[in-house]
Amino acid sequence: ENINRFKEQLSDMRIKEMKKDGYRSIFFALAVLAFVFLIYKEKIQVKYALLSIGLLITADMWFVGKRYLDHDDFKKAQAQSQPFQPYAADLEIQKDKSYYRVLDLTQSTLNSNRCAYFHKSIGGYSAAKIRRFQDLWDWYLMEDLREGRVQNNAIFNMLNMKYFIYPNQQQQGGAPQYGINRNALGNAWFLQDLRIVKNADSAILALGSLDTKTTGIVESEFAELVGENNGIDSTASVTFDSYHPEKLEYTSTSSTAGNLVFSEVFYDKGWKSYIDNEEVPHYRVNYLLRGLAVPAGTHKITFKFEPETYALGSTLAIGFGSIIYILIGLSLFVWVRNQLGKNKTTK
Repeated sequence: ENINRFKEQLSDMRIKEMKKDGYRSIFFALAVLAFVFLIYKEKIQVKYALLSIGLLITADMWFVGKRYLDHDDFKKAQAQSQPFQPYAADLEIQKDKSYYRVLDLTQSTLNSNRCAYFHKSIGGYSAAKIRRFQDLWDWYLMEDLREGRVQNNAIFNMLNMKYFIYPNQQQQGGAPQYGINRNALGNAWFLQDLRIVKNADSAILALGSLDTKTTGIVESEFAELVGENNGIDSTASVTFDSYHPEKLEYTSTSSTAGNLVFSEVFYDKGWKSYIDNEEVPHYRVNYLLRGLAVPAGTHKITFKFEPETYALGSTLAIGFGSIIYILIGLSLFVWVRNQLGKNKTTK
């Protein structure tokens, strides 16, 4: 009964607000029609009518906008040089200048950005989370953390988790400590074996018992992109040459063709892969990461973030912006020409 009463009250409130918006819309529509009528009857100049209509539109947008962002929502900017204070453990970890990720167990891993301020972080908060990354936490990593399975963890290893920070268990209120995960797989590595599974469900189930160092799981939709492993080159190597949020560069060396795993999230709505500056397709491996078939020899591998929507939007913005500037220029040219013509006529 209480639920039904609440539903009725909610329905009445929505109807009331809808009527208010309806009345306001009718008012503005009639006001615009009135100005159009006055222009038609030549009771008002066009420029004043357009100015009045513009003011009505501004007023409408102003009052609607204040529903969502009022003056109380604005706060004065405050300078803050360092929003987080580093632990001694953070400073020690930062001495390692290689590329790796850090797991912070001193705070809520997925709801704190403290670690991300100092390191490349495994966790961190974001309102928009990658579904598959969240799946790994829900299926495996949350339980692993509750059970204390941090080191020798195949999933953390493939995520290149080299360091982890944990609370001081021996001294109450003591400084957090850090540990080294010597089994982290690094930024990229060659696989010895690849298994094709039916779909994403099969892939995430297979991760539970997978040796991510030697074996990869690929969903059937990417099966044709997987290269053949022509034997295992024990001297094969991959180096991570440079990092930029929109560009990653590697160098691979192997006497045989093989399949590489990159410890980066697979996202095909923008990321493109290149071998020696020629675009090649890459695939999803181990439910989350990027895989790439690489030929024998030494090759330059590059990943670039080049979303087509961004390129299209930039082109359209430049095009329409150019049109606007051209129209402004033509308007000024016509206005100046008319003014000069009037001056000559006056003389």
